[in-house]
Amino acid sequence: MSYTQKLFDIDVSDAIAELDSVQGFNKTLRELHESSAHKEVTSINLRVAKSTGDDIYDYFHNIESIDTDNLSKYKHCMDLVDIVAYKLDAIEIARVLVAKLPANKKIDRHRDEGAYPDTFERLHICLNGDCKWNGEKMDSGSVYWVDNSDYHEVIAGSKDRTNIIVDLRCKNGFK
Repeated sequence: MSYTQKLFDIDVSDAIAELDSVQGFNKTLRELHESSAHKEVTSINLRVAKSTGDDIYDYFHNIESIDTDNLSKYKHCMDLVDIVAYKLDAIEIARVLVAKLPANKKIDRHRDEGAYPDTFERLHICLNGDCKWNGEKMDSGSVYWVDNSDYHEVIAGSKDRTNIIVDLRCKNGFK
């Protein structure tokens, strides 16, 4: 069974230009947590779990999402998310982040846990660079579904890999 599925190609040029013009990548709780598999990554949160005041609970279990202040700076990135959501007949857009993995770096083997991987479908909109997700190549300009509830690792190729990572609730799931 494959834990990734290429869904379709998409024009990502406006989002790439937008990200080149605005420098907003930082380390977030996702990367800074002591047990994080994402230590090599920097990201831009566009939609996050609504805060209850308990960061760990919110990260793993809170399925209610809200827009961040970054949303207005990254209109073209969110336009891609909206196109993907429309094409997949999504009924809810949950968390959205833009993640950059530097060339030749990796995201350690892990599985996403808690309520949100059980509730939402995880999609990657590959903007630039290339990577292998559990050994399967993901190409720029393509949208992939991934099973993030199963163990996975990501290895960047010879260029920085930048993806928009989207959690959606779809009428017809992929699992």
